[in-house]
Amino acid sequence: MVSPLLHSISGRISLHSPEQPEPSSSNRTRVYIYDDSSDSVLGSLVFSSTVIRVSIQFDFLIVVLDTETHIYHLKDLTLLKRVTTCSNPKGLACVQLRNGCPVLCLLGEKKGHIRVIDGNRDFSFHAHETAISAMCLSSNGELLASASVRGSVIRVFDASSGKCLSVIRRGRMHADIVNIEFDRHSQYLMCNSATTVHIAKRAVMKRYFKQSELSLQEATTEEMVSADSNERMFKGLFSDSFSFRYANPDRSKSMLAVFGSEPESVFVLTANGLFTKLSIDAEKGLVRYQVTDLRSC
Repeated sequence: MVSPLLHSISGRISLHSPEQPEPSSSNRTRVYIYDDSSDSVLGSLVFSSTVIRVSIQFDFLIVVLDTETHIYHLKDLTLLKRVTTCSNPKGLACVQLRNGCPVLCLLGEKKGHIRVIDGNRDFSFHAHETAISAMCLSSNGELLASASVRGSVIRVFDASSGKCLSVIRRGRMHADIVNIEFDRHSQYLMCNSATTVHIAKRAVMKRYFKQSELSLQEATTEEMVSADSNERMFKGLFSDSFSFRYANPDRSKSMLAVFGSEPESVFVLTANGLFTKLSIDAEKGLVRYQVTDLRSC
């Protein structure tokens, strides 16, 4: 098992000390914080249950347990907030800055709910009928996208209110969504399952915002009818809502896709060690322009 290392500008974080053998999952209850420049331990945190995920985002250290999420100030490890959630086996939690202030999105206490902590505002809303499988914030903290364990529909919300702005259908078949993310400028929204990548253009999403800023209850009810019967799409959508699609050539291997730092670039890493660079072409779709076999590097 590869050690889950997460890096920040000034340090890195691991679930185990480099001087010690990696513990089994049943013993992953301690988090160590290291300073790369001095190779020294800055501090540690101990929890009563298994740590599922740890991340450093901006000035925050986020530690996710199965039914709790702990947020610390990174500088001095002061506990800022302890939030009770529903079961969170994937360790879902995300934070972005909106006008310099942090916006934190976590799972709610009820299945299918998302909790948003935005300055002095703290609210939860009903996002999906089933458990949430993936979620992300746009880089400006204004938009929130999520998918449920069904994986057939991606929803986009106003992160400041929880209002459902659009529902984008990925397909009729259920799928395990590995990752959802907006690109740096929120021009594209990407949905990544184990075998396919789907990308929606911002131009499409703008149309949704103008035509169907529906309340959460309206969005939930309408989409349930559409998903269950497959007879009609969500109000304001058209059938091919995702603009670009890329399928893993080896469907027996899982993959992870992320946006690159260059405009309209996508990186895909598969479990068999292939690293693929894609570019978004308005006419040709997702174009593969470089493939590297990391096993030979």
